Amino acid sequence: MNQLSLSQVKDTLSRNTYHFEIISSLTSLKEIYSDIEISKLYDFIPIKIIASIEAFFRYHYKNIIDNKRYRLNLNKLSYLKNIKFDFDVLDGLQDNDITLGDYISFFIPCSKFEDINYALSNLLDINYSEQLKSNGIELSFLNQLFKVRHILCHEAVQEYTLTKEFILKWIDQSIKFLELSEKIISQTIEPNAPLTQHEMIMDAQQALDKSNEKLNDLIENIKSLKEIDETLNFNFGYMDSWNLYREAKAKDDASGFDGGTMFPLIYCTSIINTTESKIRELKLEYQHVLRKQAKMNL
Repeated sequence: MNQLSLSQVKDTLSRNTYHFEIISSLTSLKEIYSDIEISKLYDFIPIKIIASIEAFFRYHYKNIIDNKRYRLNLNKLSYLKNIKFDFDVLDGLQDNDITLGDYISFFIPCSKFEDINYALSNLLDINYSEQLKSNGIELSFLNQLFKVRHILCHEAVQEYTLTKEFILKWIDQSIKFLELSEKIISQTIEPNAPLTQHEMIMDAQQALDKSNEKLNDLIENIKSLKEIDETLNFNFGYMDSWNLYREAKAKDDASGFDGGTMFPLIYCTSIINTTESKIRELKLEYQHVLRKQAKMNL
């Protein structure tokens, strides 16, 4: 795969989640499987963990690539040299519908630990695996995890012998692996980035304020497009209902953390995701007039 369409990228982005949500979901999974005694259900764990790891690092690859300081390091990743861009993707980049990081991150493999180590070490100019080992992460468990996931997904095994003790340890080790990776990446890119839970909540609230501002500005801009196209028909009366939906969805997404300290973080993140999805939807719906406006402003 060396090319993706804009619709493929947007479709996946609409389902994206934040890095701390991924770690929280694994924590919840450990609590759930502590009470499960059906061994056939244990096969799901390696598949879920690797899917979480892939989503986690794709989120960070996007942010690293969109950081001008590290973007030039893409030249060090040899497998990216044959990537192609179709005109829809170029339009999406030009119109800020997606970022370069959104697109390129799909082409950085995460199918084994060596892939992750190669990408992060080169993109960030660090020795990623050594930092993991020096902080007590056993890389052997990761290699075994990727191997078992491959067997379960690609070989016709009826059941892979896994014990509850084993899968709970896998989940626990994976959480530690992702938390340490989060710390390494954050401290490399943004040494002063928020690391405490309180700081993360405050950071998420600021991001929410920016998303709301961006959505409101976009709606006001769309309303002004009537001057460019008198036939344009729009009605934003549904936004009150949409806001109620957005809030209900956020409460549902965070319901597993109700009463806990993570609730406001998951709640804010859900609101942000829904808001960003609405922004992409409006840009797509009115893209023909927005592009005309952009050309007039050149």
